[in-house]
Amino acid sequence: MKRPICISLPLLAAVLICRALMAQEAPGELNQIVGDVDNYRDKNVRMTLRLKRYDPLFEKISFYDSRNHDIEFDLSDRLVKRRLRDSLLDLHEGLRYEVTFTVRGLSPLGFVIGDIVEFRPLLLKLLPEAP
Repeated sequence: MKRPICISLPLLAAVLICRALMAQEAPGELNQIVGDVDNYRDKNVRMTLRLKRYDPLFEKISFYDSRNHDIEFDLSDRLVKRRLRDSLLDLHEGLRYEVTFTVRGLSPLGFVIGDIVEFRPLLLKLLPEAP
């Protein structure tokens, strides 16, 4: 005789929550953020972007995605410069970086406005760590 399978309610809830979280993928392009800016506002977003330009005079850094949409970050704040000091020492235009930033909203022209949190070359993520 077969016995019925009993699933506890907390286990079922945990499985459903995990599936819902996995369904919310990180955006692959800046257009996805522009189209749904209210869901991304004041949240940290991690994207793979390429470095376009670093301007030490005006303290700006800009990246672009796979569709050549740009996002520019202001580095003039002293705390931001201190936090990103090591990352700014070795920059290469066109190199892919894993960029984490907080979405603040959209500019009047429709560009994403955000505050940079960190960025790391994607190559460092792909290299195996030493034991």
